[in-house]
Amino acid sequence: MPKKYQGEEAKISSRVEKLFKVFFFLPGIFFSLLVLPTLLNTGIPVSYDLPDHYHFSRVFLNGPWDDSWGAGYTVISYLPVPYFISSMTLKIFGFSTMTFKLFLLFSFMALIYSTFWLFQRFGFSKIHGCFGALIFATSPYLLYAYIAGWYTTIISLIFFNMFVGATLEARKNKSKVWVLLAAISLAGTLSSHVYSYIAVAGLVLSYFTLDIFKYFQAKKEGRKIGLTTASKNVQITFTILLLGSLVTIPAIVPFLSFLMTVGEQKPSPHISRMDPLWNVYNNFLLPLGPTMLFLLSLTMILMCIRAKEFWKEIVAFKVDFQAALIFFILMAWISLGPSISPIGIIPFAKWLTYDRFMMYSLPLLIFVTVQGSKFFIVNDIKKALKAKRRIPTRLVTFTAIIILLTGVGTSIATKATYDWLGYSYGSTFDVPREVVNYFQNEKSKGEWGRILALGMPAYYQIIPDLTGVPLINIPYATARLLSFLRESGASDFAEAKFFPNGSFIINYVLLNYDLYGIKWIVLKDAYYEQFIPIGHFKLVLNISDKTENIRIYEAFAEINFVGCDDPKALYNTLLYTDFKSIDNIQIGIGGGAKVATLDRNTEGIQLVVETNGTWGWGFITIPLNIPKNLPCKDTFLLIKSRSQSNGFLGIRVINKTGVETLVENACLFSEWMVLTFRSNSLTSNSTLSIGIGGSKLKEQLEIKYAMVGVPVLYAKKMTPGNIVITRNATEKACGIIVKEAFYPLWSTLEAKLYRSNDFLCLDIPEGVTYVELQYDNRLYMLHVASAAVIVIAWCAIAILALLRGVENRKI
Repeated sequence: MPKKYQGEEAKISSRVEKLFKVFFFLPGIFFSLLVLPTLLNTGIPVSYDLPDHYHFSRVFLNGPWDDSWGAGYTVISYLPVPYFISSMTLKIFGFSTMTFKLFLLFSFMALIYSTFWLFQRFGFSKIHGCFGALIFATSPYLLYAYIAGWYTTIISLIFFNMFVGATLEARKNKSKVWVLLAAISLAGTLSSHVYSYIAVAGLVLSYFTLDIFKYFQAKKEGRKIGLTTASKNVQITFTILLLGSLVTIPAIVPFLSFLMTVGEQKPSPHISRMDPLWNVYNNFLLPLGPTMLFLLSLTMILMCIRAKEFWKEIVAFKVDFQAALIFFILMAWISLGPSISPIGIIPFAKWLTYDRFMMYSLPLLIFVTVQGSKFFIVNDIKKALKAKRRIPTRLVTFTAIIILLTGVGTSIATKATYDWLGYSYGSTFDVPREVVNYFQNEKSKGEWGRILALGMPAYYQIIPDLTGVPLINIPYATARLLSFLRESGASDFAEAKFFPNGSFIINYVLLNYDLYGIKWIVLKDAYYEQFIPIGHFKLVLNISDKTENIRIYEAFAEINFVGCDDPKALYNTLLYTDFKSIDNIQIGIGGGAKVATLDRNTEGIQLVVETNGTWGWGFITIPLNIPKNLPCKDTFLLIKSRSQSNGFLGIRVINKTGVETLVENACLFSEWMVLTFRSNSLTSNSTLSIGIGGSKLKEQLEIKYAMVGVPVLYAKKMTPGNIVITRNATEKACGIIVKEAFYPLWSTLEAKLYRSNDFLCLDIPEGVTYVELQYDNRLYMLHVASAAVIVIAWCAIAILALLRGVENRKI
């Protein structure tokens, strides 16, 4: 090179180095500005999945069992590494939504710059690596992943990028340190998200296929060096796979144990599993965006036009390029959905969400397009302008501006996702303060019960984290233990109306609200009010503002953590009557009722009220001969009744101080129902009034018994995985149901434990006063310990590998 060009080349190199220092921060700055509104607003970014991840991060290190969702579920129902990382971070820096949002942003930054690191492993210069990271940061896929809340996928992708990059270095340098980093990164990938197994299999298959082809080609041509290289590459790749799999096994054993225990469940519909034409748009074109589609189309066109030159110069010698191209094609094929995807034959294909697979191939697709553009376009420009060496600086600046402008455009287009969710761009979820205050107050009273959320935004998922009151909802479908939910095909109660049998599951759980421990109903969508059993719940809070109207209903009846067919096993009987021996029962009617008759039978008594077709009612009044030394606290009234006419029940306690209405116009059904009420007005001279109302020509009420008692059996949760039951020594053998979801890892030594209606059931022998239910935490300890080992080992090996592997690369 002439001296005048050498000096100019040094100046240009200096300019480009300065440009690199600026461009290096552009991807991170661009993405940070996109999500800045969600950081400035309170609450969690609008998303369906992020509240899940926030909740899991809070409970992961608390123990093996989480009782705050879905009547309880086991923590080993998801892969451990992402939640170990987030839980440790939140423990160190504090559990708050702001801490979680900052950690989430840091995770996306780590993903963006892991792609830059990966591109350098592919042999990119710093500037080309910046271009690749900038294209990645400006792709609509990344913003969509933030909006959708794909936290575990993001952690898996960070490890996946490290796995790919370390494998490339190991294949090139034959270094043991890089082999170890690749192996531990593979373990991190496979221990973060189940979809990574398909991505890793696709990538390894691509490299294995090409290595084996190169091996036999070299053998055929008699090239010993090529033969040795291909053989070494196969050995290194296999070693990485073997070591990574061995490290992964302890982390996935608990999760696999869970899957084998609960079995298969019916999948819920998902937009990414629609017809192939829709999948092409939703799972492929939309996520890639215009920049990637333009570069990909340009590369493909040039490859076809100049195929001979391209094959000779790049494909014939660049295994990485070929593998990346094959991997992208494979992931694109998979993303088209279960009907035409090659993974459609696997058992859980109908459960997969197919819009995530392209995310794994996006960095490698960027490598293909940038490498192709560099070969076809940059080289041609350099040849055409041999004497002018200023083109790198101008090209870098021009390209960066174009990418940023395109990124701004695609980000504006991605705003449609927020519009589709019904929220303005940058909005966040924040549980109304009135809701939090109400449930915190209920919790402070010692009230037990679960919340059923209907038609609520996704923020309802973190209500237990803010108030301590559990949900019967369980948004994370895989973890569900209640069989009717697993067989429903619905995603969750909160959005049940969008599923074919959503009405059935809401009706079912509300007809059995006592069994499922539902004390409160929180709803925003008025559509769901039709499912609330009439008269069984009362409106206790109505929050209305410009954006939403939230109503909270509370059950009239008392909701207990334990239940039993024989109420005498739970209560010391102060009064019990089956109405067979009571003679002084008074009958009354009102409204459109014409006559009321009372019959006695083996089931108790039956009140029949004839009406004129308009609203009328009939009732009976009986004296309660309760002992004078009745305890003034913790006194309960239990009534077992049913109505073949689906009439409306009313119960009142009358005494000298006044009338206490326990329930009014509560719809009864043909199945027997035990209603339990806590009453402070019960005295020795109290009178009980029970009636039935309605507008049918004949309204019918059957009452099996009425009972007044004080508890003799108490259940207390010492920790989420430890339940203690105590009772009096004089009590006989009994069978009780504990309203906590059954899982085989529950055990007790003092009683017989079995499953009934998805719940824990106990046969307690006579004379046993103390029963302790323990959840076996050995799999959980393996779950947490394996995640800790993977994360700590990865940090140590990554630091060692990066210190040894830093090189001064060309600009």
